Amino acid sequence: MHEQKGHHRSCGLEGRKEIFKIHSKYMSLEKNVDIDRLLDKMDLFSGAEIKAVCTEAGYFAIRANRFRIKHDDFAKAIEKVRRDEKLEGRDYMHMFG
Repeated sequence: MHEQKGHHRSCGLEGRKEIFKIHSKYMSLEKNVDIDRLLDKMDLFSGAEIKAVCTEAGYFAIRANRFRIKHDDFAKAIEKVRRDEKLEGRDYMHMFG
């Protein structure tokens, strides 16, 4: 899939699920992590954004001195990635728009 900055293509539920599996493969998840619910919240996310969510969720767990990632870590990571994308888009428009 070709991605360009500012032009995101949703990869569908199955695509998002596969991308999520790839980037969370070596992560220890709590049993309460509802992957389908998380994927619904990432409906329009690109593969890069899904990767960023997994990375950020891991950082949230590390900062809390945990080895397992909780559902809440992913939920917070989704919001952070969404917020960062908005800020980056605004910065881009401010500089070039």
